[in-house]
Amino acid sequence: MNKKEDWSVLRGLTEQIKQCDAQGLVTPSIAMSFICIDAMASLARPSGNSRVTRADFIGWCDKYLKSNTQQQYQYSGKDVYAARCALLHTYGTTAELHDKSDIMKFLYHDCNHLTHQLYAEENTVAISTKSLVIDVCNAVDSFIAECTSNASLGDLVVSRLDEVITVVPYLARS
Repeated sequence: MNKKEDWSVLRGLTEQIKQCDAQGLVTPSIAMSFICIDAMASLARPSGNSRVTRADFIGWCDKYLKSNTQQQYQYSGKDVYAARCALLHTYGTTAELHDKSDIMKFLYHDCNHLTHQLYAEENTVAISTKSLVIDVCNAVDSFIAECTSNASLGDLVVSRLDEVITVVPYLARS
């Protein structure tokens, strides 16, 4: 399972995220980034689990999602999961998980610079959407690389690829 085209469905997802970002579609870029992480965590979930869990999402983020080492803020799976819940469930920045004092709240900026700005006194970080997109796409690349080098993970993920939406050309009926 080392052929590049075998991972095209996952690379297609990251390409869609990049296209949203390139067109300045900030909210879709962020939402698709969280959806992408959900999908990757689901593909990597333990073989006996039929559904992805919060712990799977957090674990995937902690393993693969990395900021540039020069960033002031480094991702935490708990923070990312809370940000995901806030955006996808309420189109906001606060989720129930933020009631815990150790969870950072994400705000987003679409400036041209790629920095995350930490506001520790407010337990908040301003996330560069462009940087988030880059980081998520790099995380998927790292995940695919591990899938190709780790046969058991690769076989597990390949066995689940049919669970991922695949976009194919649409032929209209006449």
